[in-house]
Order: sequence, then C-alpha cells, then structure tokens
Amino acid sequence: MLQDIQDSDFVFSRSDNHFPFFPIASLQYTQYSEENNASKDISDQDYSFDQFMILPAWVAKKNMILVGETLSSRRIELNDERFTQNKLGVILAWVQQPTPQWQWGAFSYIQYYNNGHSQVSNNTETLSGAIARYSHSPNLHSWYGLVYDSNAGDGYFLPYIGVDWMINSRWMLSFIPPWPSISYISTSGWITKLGIVPGQTRSTYSATENVLIDDFSYWNMGLNVEKEIKHNIWAGVTIGYSGFGKFTLTDDQLEHENDLDSTPFFKLSFNFRPN
Repeated sequence: MLQDIQDSDFVFSRSDNHFPFFPIASLQYTQYSEENNASKDISDQDYSFDQFMILPAWVAKKNMILVGETLSSRRIELNDERFTQNKLGVILAWVQQPTPQWQWGAFSYIQYYNNGHSQVSNNTETLSGAIARYSHSPNLHSWYGLVYDSNAGDGYFLPYIGVDWMINSRWMLSFIPPWPSISYISTSGWITKLGIVPGQTRSTYSATENVLIDDFSYWNMGLNVEKEIKHNIWAGVTIGYSGFGKFTLTDDQLEHENDLDSTPFFKLSFNFRPN
C-alpha cells in the first residue's frame, strides 16, 4: 500500500520543513479535575480514553479510499452518580487529486453511543460532508467545504473554511476548524503546540421522571509537547484548561442551558506518524 501511494499523484508534502506527518493512529488518556455547574451537583467527565486509526484501503493514480475507526470511553458524574459512556465510530472517506494544486473528497463518520446506564438512552450521530484543499504554495493551503451533523433526527449544516501556513521550517500555523493551533519543532525534534480542541458528550440522563440532562459540550485549550520515542512512534503530554462548558437541562419539555465551571486537565498520548 505504501508503494501504491508513492506511485500515485497525491501530494502530501507541505514544504521543506522538519515537521513529521500527521498521526494516522493514536491512543490518548485525559484526566479532568472536577467540573461543576453553579449548584455543584452536576459535573461532566472525570477521565476519558480515546483511540483512532485511519488507513488507505485502496489507492489509484488520482483517487484514494480511506477507512478508519474511533473508540472512546468517558466516565461521567451526574448528581453524585458515576457511569461510563462508550462510543464507537466508523469513518469512510474518498479523496481525489485532480491537479497538483487541488485535493477534494467526501466523508461519512457514524458514531454509536452506549451510555451504560439504565436511565441513559443510547443514540447514533452521523457527521458527513465534502471538503477541498487548494495549495497556493508548498507553504500555504486553504480549505473549503460543507459539513452536516445529524443526531437523533436533528441535523444542521456547518460551513468549513480554513488555512494552514508553514511560516518557516520550524513554525506552523493551522487555522482549520475546529482545531486552531500554532506549532514549533526544535532542533532536537521536540514538537510544542498550543491549540484548542472541542469536545462533546451526547447523553440523556433522567434525573427525575420529567427532568432530562443531556448534550455536554466543552473546549479544551492546552499546551502539548511531543517527542519521537521509537521509529514513527511519538509520545506526548498536554496540560491545559477545559472551559466554556455547557449542558442542557429539560424540565417538563422546557430547555434550560447551564454553564459548567472551567477545570484543569492533562493528557497523555501515543501517536503513530508514518515517514
């Protein structure tokens, strides 16, 4: 398969820089401090395990099919009761390189939530869309697209526009939604990245017969340091704050949006980055 990619017309090199390829497989553990709302009786997750992998299943001269999977497990606390939410995701994507400057394609990402609690409903979410990338130069790319998010029958469209810029051989700025970041790689091969990553826990908890608590959302803002520990295997540590957290409380069919306090977190990760 590697030889097929090398023989194809796909252009992956961004410029003459020292940065490794993006991860195609990852294992992560994140630990959060207690995160509450104003009444101090509802908190989001305590910790999470996350894993993903995406690989080419078929490669032609100008077309490629990618398949992947994601797994995650999160411990959630609601009204002093802890339970675990597990999520399985399947990714299918098609990418085409019609010219040296353009890449475009489409994807579908289906996620199944198993909430592991008798009062919490399981549900399925589908994220799909079409995205294109234009290479203005080996150092500068712009991104365009449209994404549709469907959850339990409710759906909405999101525009997708962004840019990544290799400032020089050691600095890179990425403003690709929803993961803006700035990265630096040292002469000794350490990568330092400051960035923002959104998170969401889709669950429905029946606090009483007529009260539902669901749709936790938050943003993780942190500083990550990563280093290659073995051939193509990179280890990383992230410290930061989880903020702008919200959840929805539905009481007799009336929805109320509630805030969660900010909380510190740290993350350990192991990434596979091919040459």
